[in-house]
Amino acid sequence: MSADYGLDLSLLSVKQGLIELATMTENGMVASSRSLASGDVSLAQDVNTGDADINRFRFELEEHCYRVLRSQPLNEREFRQVVGTLKVATNLERVGDYAADIAFQVRNCPRISMLKEQLVPILQMAEIAQELVMESVNAYLNSNEQLAESIVRRDREMDDLNEQVLFSAIAAYQKDHDDAVLLALLTIARDYLRMGERSANICERAIYIATGELKEFRR
Repeated sequence: MSADYGLDLSLLSVKQGLIELATMTENGMVASSRSLASGDVSLAQDVNTGDADINRFRFELEEHCYRVLRSQPLNEREFRQVVGTLKVATNLERVGDYAADIAFQVRNCPRISMLKEQLVPILQMAEIAQELVMESVNAYLNSNEQLAESIVRRDREMDDLNEQVLFSAIAAYQKDHDDAVLLALLTIARDYLRMGERSANICERAIYIATGELKEFRR
């Protein structure tokens, strides 16, 4: 966040900051999945650089939210929006960390990009995870309870694909007994599952903003 932007203590500035952080996170997710599909180690390294930017921006946005809270009286809904933004930003930062971990797996085990059959369900998980995270932010920004509920219900898709990854990883291991590949496949699938969990956290916050109800989804 630039110095001038940080001086804008409106609720709109908080929303704009969250949109910017979500865009940075989405870029990291897309780049990590592309590096996984292609084996592009240079692109994977760029994801790490981008993750450092996400981490820095998240702390800048947090400080900005604190300034907004101190600067003016807010009604109950407005207060929830600013505090909720802090929670959503934390979840987006963690999604960025998972994307960086996937990029690390690509750099650490470049052979994984050659396993086209095993990567099919993982790349499907990547696509769904991107949709879930960005749609959850959309639900939060628009206080859309129905959208938030529909996003969480898609969690089963991720679980089914994760089972496919597990079976394909075991098959690959039985073929060539490559411990590094097996670990990389399972780690990447876990990272995508956790992205889905973070999207559910954001949806819980979206419902709270819309209704004032704290709702925890069972996962």
